[in-house]
Amino acid sequence: MVFFGPCWSVDSLPDFSGKSVFITGGNTGIGKHTVTELARKNMGKIYLAGRNPTRCEAAIAEIKKEVPNANIEYVKLDVSKLDDVKQVAEKFVNEHTSLNYLVNNAGIMATPYELNNDGYEMQFATNYMGHALLTRIMLPLLEKTAKDGDEVKIINVSSFAHNFAPRVGINFEDVNLTKGSVWDRYGQSKLANILLNNELTKRYPQIKSYSLHPGFVRTDLYDGMNSTYGILGRIANAVTKPFYITPYNGAITTLYCFSVEANDKAGEYLVPYGKVGSLTRNAKNQELSSKLWDWTTNELTNKHYI
Repeated sequence: MVFFGPCWSVDSLPDFSGKSVFITGGNTGIGKHTVTELARKNMGKIYLAGRNPTRCEAAIAEIKKEVPNANIEYVKLDVSKLDDVKQVAEKFVNEHTSLNYLVNNAGIMATPYELNNDGYEMQFATNYMGHALLTRIMLPLLEKTAKDGDEVKIINVSSFAHNFAPRVGINFEDVNLTKGSVWDRYGQSKLANILLNNELTKRYPQIKSYSLHPGFVRTDLYDGMNSTYGILGRIANAVTKPFYITPYNGAITTLYCFSVEANDKAGEYLVPYGKVGSLTRNAKNQELSSKLWDWTTNELTNKHYI
């Protein structure tokens, strides 16, 4: 899949004074560029969530060098740990009266098989379960903001890699895909992001929700390939590097979701640069998205997270 240069300009974004955004993984890659450009457009308050305080504070300092008036607050959060997500999200909801935008951006890719503290495979935990829980807890605050007449959007960063998901889509019998490859597991987690978006669109029409593929972007995500494949991963990264788009261009589709032009594309899966993309049969399967929603609800309820 080849994407040509962007025809939509970030410069056309409106002024975001008085509005707020909560973004995971905003300290690096496309997340950092997203934060920087929103700050340029006077986003009233940016909550940058990430697990590493040193790296996140350093990123905020770098952004403020470019945008001195940026109003950014660091929120310590590890989305792979559901107990952490619950604690941080509930505290945020209790302490704030509104939130306009939630960007589920953080992710990992092609990492070695590992389980989080709840027994979920790490890619599924980080890319999907953590964000599903974060969204569920944030929804009352987002709904309140929408009810008050303000704009509200949820942006779910997925990937073309949803094409790599298992043939059944989501393997509910073995959600960790213990016999699958790292790409099977990554693809399933990214498909889950799209299915989550489908359900949010159906269940919360007052909130504009989007899923997207940012493009083939050279970011820290590819560090996972090095740890999984060693020297072969490093060689593959070096060979393919010239074909990737920049992290800045990778952020453009996310930023497009904040635009007025994106309002009539709510519920869609977008690809660079703001175009409606093609989905797999599983990604369009409403029965599958409903089943994942119910499965996730049961999982989070049984573990006392919601």
